[in-house]
Amino acid sequence: MSVEVPGQYYSGEDYEEDEPQEYEGGTHLEQPVRVVSVTENYAPEYASCMTWPLPVQGSGQPLLIAPRRIRRSECKVQLNFTVAGTVILNSNLQGVMNGQGLQIVMPVAGLYTAPDWESQQPLYAIASIAGISAIVLDESYASR
Repeated sequence: MSVEVPGQYYSGEDYEEDEPQEYEGGTHLEQPVRVVSVTENYAPEYASCMTWPLPVQGSGQPLLIAPRRIRRSECKVQLNFTVAGTVILNSNLQGVMNGQGLQIVMPVAGLYTAPDWESQQPLYAIASIAGISAIVLDESYASR
């Protein structure tokens, strides 16, 4: 059994490669615009890695562990608990000072990987007890 396809679909007549397209409802000819997303087409080009001891809540200022960065890919944070304790993470400085934000509680000593920080906003941290440090890997894209 064979299927006959009308010639209008395979003829290739009236086809030009670079001809402008006319969209339905449009009153003038338009060209499609290519959209490029930096995050989908390029790998991060810059990274910084630092380790900080976190200040204790009530006796020290919250620590800025990831500054505001416009072209941030992601910021990976690991918390090293040498003792049981709590760490508070927040993008708002006042929120951290008031004890608000993501609270990570570790009942025993160990290494905890926090969720990736993919925001352009800064990230502040403070600990409930001395002996907790933050290991931060901050990746970003180059300006294009």
